[in-house]
Amino acid sequence: MLSSHSLSHRPILAPSLSKFRVPNRPPTFSLSRIFEHNPRLTKSAADAVSRAVGSGWTVPWTAETILQVMLLWVAAFWFIGSWMIPFAAHMAGFSKESLTFKGQALFSLVTDVTEGLAGIAILHRCLSHFHPLPSDWFKFSLRGKWLFDVALGCLMFPFVNQLSQFNLTLLPLMPSTPVTLSSVEQSILARDPVAMALYAIVVSICAPVWEEIVFRGFLLPSLTRYMPVWSAILVSSVAFALAHFNVQRMLPLIFLGMVMGVVFARSRNLLPSMLLHSLWNGFVFLDLMR
Repeated sequence: MLSSHSLSHRPILAPSLSKFRVPNRPPTFSLSRIFEHNPRLTKSAADAVSRAVGSGWTVPWTAETILQVMLLWVAAFWFIGSWMIPFAAHMAGFSKESLTFKGQALFSLVTDVTEGLAGIAILHRCLSHFHPLPSDWFKFSLRGKWLFDVALGCLMFPFVNQLSQFNLTLLPLMPSTPVTLSSVEQSILARDPVAMALYAIVVSICAPVWEEIVFRGFLLPSLTRYMPVWSAILVSSVAFALAHFNVQRMLPLIFLGMVMGVVFARSRNLLPSMLLHSLWNGFVFLDLMR
């Protein structure tokens, strides 16, 4: 908790300026002036960023297709999780609240798999007019020197954790907000091995696969039609954070999305960002188990 410090109410008396001779103001330092008078430095900086994150993709579709895919994905995610699966469960004669820990974990797994398959179906349908795509789209490969980038990304995990704490100090939970345990936390407290294994599959396999395909595989490269790669990494990371609907986790999710975006942009390969995403989710899951 942040401690508050009271300020002294004693007035601060400024000395009379007439007693002092004001020297000529020295020239102010301006980073923009350096770049303005040194176009070679600007080009060198741009080249360094380009080498770090790579060049943009060849994007055959326009902003209309980008918006269509993302809106359909959000709508499908909401409809399946909030209506379709609960309604199917109701028709089968049970509700999620009445399920055992194993049943709730299985319910979450079915929901997540259904949402992921719907997202892939939306991508396939919306992009079918543009096939065949260039070879660097939706690429999965074990080849390449990306393990070092993934290892560096893992070193960012403690900083992401610190950002989570900082985010909570900026936007703390309201005192009136009831503190409830999620079904994952309840299963961990109950030490139900089957439920914990099912949740581990959800958070460490399913979620990284679906989310990386949408946000890094599709959105990030698509944005490079309209902006530099580093901007596309930032914008797609903000969209990734917003999709989690949790303002208390915005900052860490944005930063984590940027790390995974850089890893993906450098490798042009979804496997490294999926692995990094999976390792982060596994790190959080193991932390809950302590």
